[in-house]
Amino acid sequence: MPSKQSYLYVFNRETGEPVWPIVETPVPKGDVPGEWYAPTQPIPTKPAAYGRPGIQIPDDLIDFTPEMRAEALEVLKRYKWGGDFPYSGTLYNPPIVGNVDGLVGALNHGNASGGTNWPGAGFDPETQIVYAQAKGMDLPKTGQRGSVGVLITKTLVIAGDPQVTTTDEHPRGAMLRAYNKATGEQVGAVYLPAPQSGSPMTYAVNGRQFIVVAVSGGPYSGEYLSFSLPAGERGSANGGQ
Repeated sequence: MPSKQSYLYVFNRETGEPVWPIVETPVPKGDVPGEWYAPTQPIPTKPAAYGRPGIQIPDDLIDFTPEMRAEALEVLKRYKWGGDFPYSGTLYNPPIVGNVDGLVGALNHGNASGGTNWPGAGFDPETQIVYAQAKGMDLPKTGQRGSVGVLITKTLVIAGDPQVTTTDEHPRGAMLRAYNKATGEQVGAVYLPAPQSGSPMTYAVNGRQFIVVAVSGGPYSGEYLSFSLPAGERGSANGGQ
């Protein structure tokens, strides 16, 4: 299972047991009155985070010049951060009550936007590869960032644009794109009137395969759109199936 922290939790589907150990790791607590804080969070030992679940301090701080790095470190003295697990400077670091004469807040990055949102990911049982989109990372060939689900076929990874654009390729709207899952090359695309929301699905009727995707966003009301090759046409091994 992918997560918003870009950790992948892998379980034996028959027994429910973790394939790799998942360690209950002590995490920082906040001090907001009336709040309850979990003392630990489950962090898998494998695989490594596939996105950016937090900020590593000081390595990720601005370093264009030594003076800018020094200023960033000075600014951090007014914020709560730190811990002894990967990305613990900002991951699982809850809010605190700010004090103008002390710590004004807690750094928080990656808890809700470092990995994969509710659309989830895709898994290819033949190649044992997981395809997951992580927030903060561009979707291939689009330069767009956003959390969208994927559909995996024998040769393709299918995912729609998460944003509205207007380009030479299409009028205002988005595209549903098909990528060769072995090379990442885009092998086809169809126009969508709004960005993808959710994950593409596939079904077949009388031997003809369809892909259906939910779209919505901005002034465009949500709806399902279904696509298929023209009747009588079949995909080819280079990415049309």
